[in-house]
Amino acid sequence: MKINNLILQVVLVAIALLAGTVVSSPADNSVLKGTLFEGYSIEPLTYSGTVNGGQVNTTGTVEQIFKELSAKDPNFGSQESRSIETGLVTRAKTWQECLPIPGKPDLREADSEAISNGIGYLRRIGGTCGVGVRTCARVSCSWDSAIFICNDNPRHIDIASNQIATYTQDLVNACDHYVSQYRGHAFGGRIFDNGGWQVVVLREKC
Repeated sequence: MKINNLILQVVLVAIALLAGTVVSSPADNSVLKGTLFEGYSIEPLTYSGTVNGGQVNTTGTVEQIFKELSAKDPNFGSQESRSIETGLVTRAKTWQECLPIPGKPDLREADSEAISNGIGYLRRIGGTCGVGVRTCARVSCSWDSAIFICNDNPRHIDIASNQIATYTQDLVNACDHYVSQYRGHAFGGRIFDNGGWQVVVLREKC
């Protein structure tokens, strides 16, 4: 009888451990804890632009920024290509790759439609997006599909919103593919610029 009780206790402990693993796994799948962003800090995106002729500096994703600035100016974002191009970092794509990335099997693809919406917001808000030293910032996120920019420079940099949109569209063109009738199209990947920064697109909980 004692042996049976001991076996039962061992089984219950094993079940509890397995249950704990199942509960914790969704958080462990977060790209923010993965190797892709290892060595980077994760901080909010900084944005600089103009509203009603006045300079605006704020933080957040482009979706949040658009909502904030539209409240100040209902006509904000009504025209595309509003970027400020003067004094920005070098813009020349050096390399790109699509998911899956070797050695990083846990990274998942973003929904193409959600990313296309993010591209639209980038085009409409114009201005520049800033990111700190060895830092990644979430540019856009909707439907658990995210655009990040990462800075490899020893200084803060500002990047034209339109340039981020262009690189993201390049990834759409290179990596997008049909998944299923239920999900539609999806993709993920990253592009490197010779100015020491990169754009990353993947699935990440918003």
